[in-house]
Amino acid sequence: MSSAAIETEDLFVSAGGHRLAARWLRPRGGAAPGSPVLVFLHEGLGSIAQWRDFPAALVAATGLPALIYERWGFGRSEPLHLPRPRD
Repeated sequence: MSSAAIETEDLFVSAGGHRLAARWLRPRGGAAPGSPVLVFLHEGLGSIAQWRDFPAALVAATGLPALIYERWGFGRSEPLHLPRPRD
């Protein structure tokens, strides 16, 4: 499967009361019902863009959908106002 056979959707989701930037990558035509979803978690100062083409290559190789998101305070997600709460 080539990267041309992958559908990409950029969106915002609400999690824990915060607006987070996210990207869905899906095999064109969908994955098998009940398939697992690959979830990409960026490192400390990361963002969706820093993954480059790795998620698309993995979706193409496995035929599984993937979700990439930016944590609160990173990338295009809702800004985090410091200081962070202790909890």
